[in-house]
Amino acid sequence: MSSGGPLGLTSVGLAIVLVVLAVAAPVGVGLLWWWRRPARRWLTGTLGVGAVVVGQVAAVAAVFALVNQQYDFYASWSDLLGNGSAATSDQGVSTGTSHPGGGRTEVIHIAGTASHASGFALVWLPRQYDEPAYRHHRFPVVEFLPGQPEQPLGAFSAFNLASDAAHEIDSGRVAPFVLVVPPLMIRPPHDTECTNIPHGPQALTWLSQDVPHAITARLRVQPPGRHWSVMGWSTGGFCAAKLLYTDHREFASAVSIGAYFQPITEGSWPRLFGVGRHAQTVRRLNSPQWLYRHTLAGLRARLLIVSSRQDKESWPSTARMLAVTTDSTAVGHIALTDGGHNFRVYEPYVGPALRWLATTGSLGSAGSTSRAASGATSGSTSS
Repeated sequence: MSSGGPLGLTSVGLAIVLVVLAVAAPVGVGLLWWWRRPARRWLTGTLGVGAVVVGQVAAVAAVFALVNQQYDFYASWSDLLGNGSAATSDQGVSTGTSHPGGGRTEVIHIAGTASHASGFALVWLPRQYDEPAYRHHRFPVVEFLPGQPEQPLGAFSAFNLASDAAHEIDSGRVAPFVLVVPPLMIRPPHDTECTNIPHGPQALTWLSQDVPHAITARLRVQPPGRHWSVMGWSTGGFCAAKLLYTDHREFASAVSIGAYFQPITEGSWPRLFGVGRHAQTVRRLNSPQWLYRHTLAGLRARLLIVSSRQDKESWPSTARMLAVTTDSTAVGHIALTDGGHNFRVYEPYVGPALRWLATTGSLGSAGSTSRAASGATSGSTSS
């Protein structure tokens, strides 16, 4: 990936320049103090204050540049400033325009009887949920999984989920549905990679059983299965694919946004998959890429992958997953040409992802299949 020139946002050159400035500024202050003369005190004082400010700003910027270089939150200056060209897809997906819409949110406490975990899920109900014409209607559900260590409200706001969902519903491209955003991290601060850990958190069970069962019991929604889908971002996208291939009876389709497809153990629960030869087996069973190739769900479960070629946290794993699924008509993908691992890059693709889910039948019928199908590709043919 190009760093955008010698002083590109992810370049080594930029980090070096900022570190040099941060170190040179205090040295400059010392020299000015030594050089000061009675007649020049106002000048040396002003320059000294300026050098201190420059040094502090450069130090903070250097830390940001080094962290961004490692995690690729922003891939370029235009990505950071938000004034670059719109991200494009290999399939020519149109992002459309999101408008504030109706609907309301609720916070539901879920006490998991299967996982013995508990937490608060954020639920968005479309305006149709409260309309008399829909009083006997059971709505399809999209379960949206945040990244790690984000909370439901953060992901809900950053991705403009309510606005995008209402826009797609009001346009007639997507049937009304209920959106559920549960917490991904049930034993803070550890990342479980949505795994059922022996003698530890049962994170997979929490997402695949406790959350659906609690929502079904509390709200007027379809039972888990044909009209439930799961969408996630970053770690949540990894979990979405994993849930699809592990619990296909609970979820009919999934969307993975800026995700990866093999588990990451760095910073996760200690001995996440156990030790010894058994650990390798458990690791495979928690890899969406392995599950796709070795389970029946991989043959028929519908998955959409959305990733940027400049996203170092997602694209290398995505490229391997796309190579494995290249001949599949059940796996579609949207490959963005630019943008790093951040909300701004991926938020415009929530609408196209919802329209893709509509083509799978997970969201029921919106009346016009052709309009719902615009903007997403499954395999090598248009859905």
